[in-house]
Amino acid sequence: MYDLTQPLSAGIPRFPGDPEVRIEAIHDFAPWQISALSMGTHSGTHMDAPRHRIPDGPGIGAYGPNRLVGRGLVLDAIDLEQNDAIPSALVESVRGLTWPGWFAVVRTGWDRYWGTEHYFRHP
Repeated sequence: MYDLTQPLSAGIPRFPGDPEVRIEAIHDFAPWQISALSMGTHSGTHMDAPRHRIPDGPGIGAYGPNRLVGRGLVLDAIDLEQNDAIPSALVESVRGLTWPGWFAVVRTGWDRYWGTEHYFRHP
């Protein structure tokens, strides 16, 4: 099993105009460690629901955690440059190799730029 998330912390990269991630320690609950968390829904590693682009589409609540774990294929797109389109031929290359509920993960290697402005010019 592979966890594809980046660590969530204050100051992580965000799309211009999105709210900042804020994590504030609350000290009135000793000996427990409690924090207040404030962030936008597109902070850090996240999944967009169809409703993000389609007004009547299902929201994120329509997808349970079981939809986020499964078998998949890694499609290698490591040689793409900034702002390049993912070639449709890459996706077509796995047609017929699928099974119910499978995932296609496109590896661009762009995670190496996490924490920099260059990250947002991903393929």
